[in-house]
Amino acid sequence: MTAPRQLYLWAPFALAGLILIVWLLIWRAGAEAMREALADFAADQAEDGGGVTYAPMRARGFPFFLRGEAEDFAIARAGWRIGTQTLYLHASPFDPGRIVFSTTPLVQVETPKGVYTVRADAARASIERAVGGWLFKAEALAIEATRGDEVLKTGRSVLNVAPSGAGAYQASFRVLGVQFSNARGEASIARLDAALTASGAPLAFTLHGLDGEIDAARVSLKGALSQDSEGFLAGRLDAAIENPAMLSAALAVLGAVKPEHVRALDAGLQLLASAGGGRIAAPLDFKGGDVRIAGVRIASAPKFGQP
Repeated sequence: MTAPRQLYLWAPFALAGLILIVWLLIWRAGAEAMREALADFAADQAEDGGGVTYAPMRARGFPFFLRGEAEDFAIARAGWRIGTQTLYLHASPFDPGRIVFSTTPLVQVETPKGVYTVRADAARASIERAVGGWLFKAEALAIEATRGDEVLKTGRSVLNVAPSGAGAYQASFRVLGVQFSNARGEASIARLDAALTASGAPLAFTLHGLDGEIDAARVSLKGALSQDSEGFLAGRLDAAIENPAMLSAALAVLGAVKPEHVRALDAGLQLLASAGGGRIAAPLDFKGGDVRIAGVRIASAPKFGQP
């Protein structure tokens, strides 16, 4: 066989080897960039009062894909901690600045009220570097969270968070098909949509709009709230409530109203609705640990930093 023919015979293999070497270099650079992006995210969370911990990330999938695996991953902030046995990171070697996360099916969520075991169906989240911070997006087809006799189930859920100035974030979410049950009873939320801007230390946020279907009631809210000196939310929201008949029972299940106060609250809401033709349109005042609408106390205000 002549030299030119040998060259033609081996040229495709040499070219394939060269492409494989170049791809390996790109893949390894992508894996390293993904490690750096995750480390930057953890550092930024620490500067902002949070915390992210994980075992050293391992890169998998060469030559077909790039996937990172970080064992014992946890993110903590303001008394909350979310942890999972393994966090999977998916990224393109050509765009390692955007990382898509998925986890093992079970996630532990520690809150000031206790620890919940969460099982998420087809859940994914992503982070992407943006001006002033990180873009965060998350979605799941279904979520089930349990703690003792408490069970929370949802259908499709979507969350988006983006930086908005120094120490502030814009957030929006949609949750469908919520079912919540505990020893006090059951409550359902067919749909809950909201958009807000928030900042921390102390907590303050502007609710641009919240619209939900809670049992038979339709609730719309907007306004501004902040944390008072005792940790309670304080401020005023403009509220519109249609068909409030079942709202008091749902608030009792959620723990905002004591069961012995449900009947009196229901009577007060019905009276207000009768005066408005079946609809309540009034300010919702958060003050001194209470929540009142048109002077009628309907719930306890949330208190942060306390179980």
